Amino acid sequence: MPRAVFHSVARYTGPGAVDLADRVESLVVLCDQIRNTGEPVLKEEEVWDAEVEPGLPVWRMLFENEGETLSRDLARSLQIVIDQAASLGEGQLAGVNVQGALGLFANGNATQLNTASDLRTLVRSHMGGEPQDAAVFCADCAIAFPRLKLSNAFPQCISTFDGGYQQYAGVLVRCLEALNDDWTNFERGDLPKTLKAFSARSGFETNMEGNGDRKDELSFAFSVEEGISERVICEPHMKLGSSDIAGDNKYYFHRIYFNPRGHTSFPGLTLIGHAGKHL
Repeated sequence: MPRAVFHSVARYTGPGAVDLADRVESLVVLCDQIRNTGEPVLKEEEVWDAEVEPGLPVWRMLFENEGETLSRDLARSLQIVIDQAASLGEGQLAGVNVQGALGLFANGNATQLNTASDLRTLVRSHMGGEPQDAAVFCADCAIAFPRLKLSNAFPQCISTFDGGYQQYAGVLVRCLEALNDDWTNFERGDLPKTLKAFSARSGFETNMEGNGDRKDELSFAFSVEEGISERVICEPHMKLGSSDIAGDNKYYFHRIYFNPRGHTSFPGLTLIGHAGKHL
């Protein structure tokens, strides 16, 4: 299992004397947000027996304590999100290094997920630290980098990294993180100056393509809907000159090409045309 997001017994075990309603409401909202990303949500089966307060297990709070601790609707909502989660098998978590724990309290050793941002951070850590195959990496981009739109050149272009993208996954994730979190689609002004400022913030040199005759080569198809694509020029590029390998001092000619401006077919998104070899 590459990573696990799960309802944790430890995080459902509480000290008592706390208001559970707000915690349950926030957890239900978060579970719905996670499910909408396509990330599987699992559960430790023993979570039903975890005591949210001394003498009050989860199952009793939901099925026999109606209206005393939670409203009927809130209890039903929590029951649904736990029911929807597939059960973890015995020992299934033992081999999973990247774990995100869901629950009501700040307990346990796994990374705690309390917001959608926590999930993005968890997935980014997994993508950079335990890279999977290129198709999985690109699918995870939708969760980790919701403001980015990948072109139809993905995931094939990832294979053009020298020796395989896995050797550069950490660098690649940091670049995509900067584009997702820090790049604001350019509207007007001095674009080279804006790219220079972005270079300073991101730590990766970012500039325009020097040859103005390569616009066709730097145009990429982006899916608008099934069977319909639009070609968009992605001329600015971030330079990925290093790998993740300790002691590797070689300079690599890898690039991420992107469109610096907004596009009417993809409102609010930054378009990524290519990641891999220098085109």
